[in-house]
Formats: sequence, structure tokens, C-alpha cells
Amino acid sequence: MFPTRHAVERFQQRVAAVSTAEAFRQLQSAASTARVRATPRWWTPVKPAAGLLFLYPASLPGVCLLVRDGAILTVYQRSQCQAWRVARPRQRPPAPARRHPYRRPAVGGPLEEAA
Repeated sequence: MFPTRHAVERFQQRVAAVSTAEAFRQLQSAASTARVRATPRWWTPVKPAAGLLFLYPASLPGVCLLVRDGAILTVYQRSQCQAWRVARPRQRPPAPARRHPYRRPAVGGPLEEAA
């Protein structure tokens, strides 16, 4: 796996403030021993897509590496993702379409009203 410049920068920002060379080395090392999944864990803020893999290295607990075509695209840290969820306002679901109540036809009235 080859880390992109963006992934190295995100590693430095979100995981460890190390030199670029050290971040590159740690990303390659973590990717080589990481558990590969096609679906993300519940805390990862990315939806699964074709060709997108989620790597969760045991050496870096709480870290997710997003990989496509052998390139590490970005890095997520669990604590940061949880902070994003709390900061985002909760949206209410749209109201369901209002249905008219059933009206029972009058006794002795026409049957067409019942339909």
C-alpha cells in the first residue's frame, strides 16, 4: 500500500505529529498488518463503495485507513469522528404525508361513499 500526500498530512494532523518520512513509514507499516474490511466500522464516517477498502491496524487502535487501488487515500481517528458527530446538528426526518381519516358512510346512504 502506498500512502498519498493527503493521507500523510491527515496522519500528521489526526494521529501523530511526526515528520513526513516517519508518517509515511508508519502508514506503510500499519497498512501491511491491518485488518482489511469492505464495510466500515460504525464510527467511520464514510459509506462503503465499490473498490473502497477500510483498513484497521492493530498497531494503531482507533485509526482507519481508506484505501482504493492500492493507495491510502486518507486517515480517520475514532475520537475525531465522534467529535464530528456531536458537533453536527441532528436533522429531523421529514413528516409523513397526512392521511385523511376514514369516514363511515351514513346508515341507508349510497354505497359509493364507502369507497
